[in-house]
Amino acid sequence: DPEINATRRRQMRNLLATLLVAQGTPMLLMGDEFARTQRGNNNAYCQDNEISWLDWSRADDFPELARFLARVVALRHRHPVLRRPRFLHGRERSPDGLRDVTWIAPDGKE
Repeated sequence: DPEINATRRRQMRNLLATLLVAQGTPMLLMGDEFARTQRGNNNAYCQDNEISWLDWSRADDFPELARFLARVVALRHRHPVLRRPRFLHGRERSPDGLRDVTWIAPDGKE
């Protein structure tokens, strides 16, 4: 079903973006950029068969995912706030009185 596949691809992009804008070091595994699968096996390290081998032909099936990941990595590189060594705490950061981060509630208020 094309609609289901489109939703799956959108979810892949959502999860990669979440990983790369989160605090800390993003941990990507080989093949994440082209939707590598281990056929449901979440611990394939002891497998020496198709489950653990990297199927490079999948790169041809998911070029848009690799391009998306490259753009998100570039975004992370351009914006130092996404690569902070420490967490943001909502404290004033300078004489201008602005905080390092502000949390806004759904009603638009702090």
